[in-house]
Amino acid sequence: MSDKNDKTPESQKVPALDGSQETRLFPITKPLVPAIGNPSQEDPLPDSAPLPAKLPSSPKDQRGNRLQSSSPLDADDWGPASTNDQDYHDDQDGPDDPGDLDGLGGSDAADKHIDLKDLDNLDDLDEPYDQEDQDYPNHPGSTRDWLGLDEKPSPSQKRQVLLEDSLKNRKKPREKSKGGGLKGTKALSIPKKRGILWKLFWGAFWFFLGIALLVSVTILVVYIYFSQDLPSVVTLKNYQPKTVTFFYAVDGRVIGEFSHERRIPVSLAQMPMHLREAFLAVEDTDFYRHQGVNLKAVARAAYNNFKGEDIQGGSTITQQLVRSLLLTSERKISRKIREMILAFRLESSLTKDQILELYLNQIYLGQGAYGVEAAAQEYFDKHVEQLTVAESAMLAGITQSPEGKNPLKKPEEARSRQLHAIGRMEYVGFLTPEEANAARGEVLNIRGHRPNPNTTIAPYFTEHVRRLMVEKYGEESVYNDGYRVYTTLDIRDQQAADAAVARGLWEYARRRGFKGPINHYDSDEAIAAALSAYEKKLPAEGLDPYRLYEAVILEVQDNSLSVRVGPYIGTIEKKDLDWILPKGSLSKQLTRGDVVWVRVKGPSEEVPLTESRELALARIGAGQEQNPNKSFVLEQTTDVQAALLSMDLRDGGVRAMVGGRDFSESQYNRATQSQRQPGSSFKPIVYTSAMDNGFTPGSIMVDGPVVVDDIGSGKRWKPMNSDGKFLGPMTLYSALVASRNLVSVKVLERIGFDALDKTASDMGITAKLPRSLAVALGAHGITMPEMIGAYSSFPNQGARVVPRYITRIEDRYGNVLETFDPVFYQAISPPTACILTFMLRGAVAQGTGSAVKPLDRPVGGKTGTTNDYSDAWFVGFTPEYVTAVWMGTDELKPRGVGEVGGRAAAPIFLYYMQKVLTGVPITDFTVPEGATLESGGAFGICYKEGTVGTGISENTSDPSPEEDFMRNDMENFGDEPLVN
Repeated sequence: MSDKNDKTPESQKVPALDGSQETRLFPITKPLVPAIGNPSQEDPLPDSAPLPAKLPSSPKDQRGNRLQSSSPLDADDWGPASTNDQDYHDDQDGPDDPGDLDGLGGSDAADKHIDLKDLDNLDDLDEPYDQEDQDYPNHPGSTRDWLGLDEKPSPSQKRQVLLEDSLKNRKKPREKSKGGGLKGTKALSIPKKRGILWKLFWGAFWFFLGIALLVSVTILVVYIYFSQDLPSVVTLKNYQPKTVTFFYAVDGRVIGEFSHERRIPVSLAQMPMHLREAFLAVEDTDFYRHQGVNLKAVARAAYNNFKGEDIQGGSTITQQLVRSLLLTSERKISRKIREMILAFRLESSLTKDQILELYLNQIYLGQGAYGVEAAAQEYFDKHVEQLTVAESAMLAGITQSPEGKNPLKKPEEARSRQLHAIGRMEYVGFLTPEEANAARGEVLNIRGHRPNPNTTIAPYFTEHVRRLMVEKYGEESVYNDGYRVYTTLDIRDQQAADAAVARGLWEYARRRGFKGPINHYDSDEAIAAALSAYEKKLPAEGLDPYRLYEAVILEVQDNSLSVRVGPYIGTIEKKDLDWILPKGSLSKQLTRGDVVWVRVKGPSEEVPLTESRELALARIGAGQEQNPNKSFVLEQTTDVQAALLSMDLRDGGVRAMVGGRDFSESQYNRATQSQRQPGSSFKPIVYTSAMDNGFTPGSIMVDGPVVVDDIGSGKRWKPMNSDGKFLGPMTLYSALVASRNLVSVKVLERIGFDALDKTASDMGITAKLPRSLAVALGAHGITMPEMIGAYSSFPNQGARVVPRYITRIEDRYGNVLETFDPVFYQAISPPTACILTFMLRGAVAQGTGSAVKPLDRPVGGKTGTTNDYSDAWFVGFTPEYVTAVWMGTDELKPRGVGEVGGRAAAPIFLYYMQKVLTGVPITDFTVPEGATLESGGAFGICYKEGTVGTGISENTSDPSPEEDFMRNDMENFGDEPLVN
């Protein structure tokens, strides 16, 4: 609606909404900006309208104020006419300064920081001047004056002007109000200008935040990448470390141990606290404070490595355990990353104590010892709970270099590491200064080399049991799973067997005569070089009393020799040289520089080598021999081998086994693996079959020449006695006692092969016997276990006992896996067993086994000598034991032994039984029900009741032996075996 008093020119009016004329706000012919939206809208510049880059200029009056003009306004000309410098000073005058475009004071340069969103509140900018504008419409500081208008500008016009002014590059700072904003404003907030430190702080903040984010992302990517295909640590909760399988003798002593890693796991509770603290002080002091990875230690190690001061890994105990159990030791970054990942995982799966227990049982400490228990035994001959602080520190120091810090190989380096460990324990507070000084002053008793029980106690027996275990459980299991195998071996009996076999072989070699020195060195230089070279070949544990060694003669005296074996100097006295003196004086046979075979002399003159190999080696290894001087015995080697197998008749337990003259020389076990012809020692089985098939001990057979058609060979065969004589008619008792070959052949021919096969099978002979009459003379292969099993039937009243080597097997936790009870079979009748027992007792008292008579207690047995003296046997028994002894050559040489069983093998049986029966009460053989003991022989002759004077006998009306011999064909005369 128009105002009647309005004197505005018509050219400046526009139609109103109601059709009337309305005064224009600006005296221009077109709007400042194009109209947007409804053209009838009151505000010609809506809030959302785009703004021009620059407003047109406007004329000014003499004061410099803008005048109304039809030309566009120039924002730069608004306010007082002045230069930029003048404007800067005007702007310092305050908000009322007409040169201040926004009327707020402060620098025009700050105007350009006005945000568009703040322009929506520009209606409020005029509020402080509204009253002023009404009262003083032409006041220089009023909005109207500011715009050069009489009318009050609209918000859009204010916004237009302020925006244009904010775009100008003014440098004058705005004056701040006390409230922190600009003067003359209510809602408009201008950012504060910050100093250089503030900018540096925020720059650094955002830089390091970016770095942290980058590192975090990198770690995440690395974790995901290296976590692929990692082993699970959950399995370690039930982890069973590789450990030792132990073999025990009947008295509980260890006779063998087998493992890939000699480890004996013990619980953490069994380990003394100072042992745990020693390892923590040296390896990981912060073990109970970190979560598997010690970043501080890693950084310290990296720094030291960078400086080149020390090569360190910074690995925690957890990392070392992970590396040992789940990873490899390759030096790669990828392995290290995987190690850290698994260490974190392991810490979340197991407790600290569980991790420490695994670590102390897993770590390698040199000398083949894994874990602290094995190391305690290896170095100090103690169990881990018996260790002192100084000993624990020594073990902890070894971890840095198990071989380089080994107290046996590098004692000085080991001592240095021990002192370092003690110092660390004191530094971290595990030891008081007094305790640390006491540990430093303690003198350690390092045991030296620990003898290997596998090769020093019962090597052939232990190896046989190992084979049985491997066959049953597999080699990997035997070597890793820690079985407890309780055997039947008696160490005392084994020692007696070792000494008996060694003595028998040395005596045999002496009987063959002295063959002179085995080598000679002309000069002292050559002697010294030879001794030095030979010293390196000697075992670390010292001289084995059951082996022969090369000795260099240093001096030959009238009745003695001065010799040296490596570093050991000794003397051979006259009584130990008597066996070569019949050939002449010593000076004619030996001289300085000669090399001869010797052995360490036993401490007793009664029987050589009464001290066991185990005890001797343990004494030497413990350093108890301060004087290297020794007494030696001159001996001579032979290529003949010997074996012994002894079984307890009460339960079938094998108490002793010797499989050859030297296990270190040959591991082939002749006691169990070899099938050798038993010779006449097989005759008792033939006679047993005869007693069950119509013969009696009183049956008469003719010991005379005979030619038979041998079905097995398809030839005619003429057997002979070993002495080449014929004794004519004789009882079977006498024929077996005298070991007459011809009678045995005739008996087998009479009873037949089927009867013998049945008897032999019942008595435990598993080999298929050939259909040849030579079987009667033992001309077929048989093993020692079969022989002692068959002979056990005689003193056991017909009950054959099966040889056994193991009584029970336990797992690592003591759970019984298997037991092996004695096994008996009634092989023959008790009366038949009684007959053979007394016949064989007579063979010892009156026959070929007379070498055993000095035993002076009930004993029976039979000798055996094969064709051309290649094998010699003696198989005998007492009421307690049955034992087989064999001597021969591996190559089956003709006359390899050259002696009969009664001279070569029987003495070994005697030496053995004298030892094992020492202190054992004497008992006699029992005559069972159904048998009767008649007079005759040395101790009587046993018969089945009602058979005395009966039984099959050869017809005495036959032609005389001489006539029969002359009448028979002489074909193949030279093919008969000479046996006894």
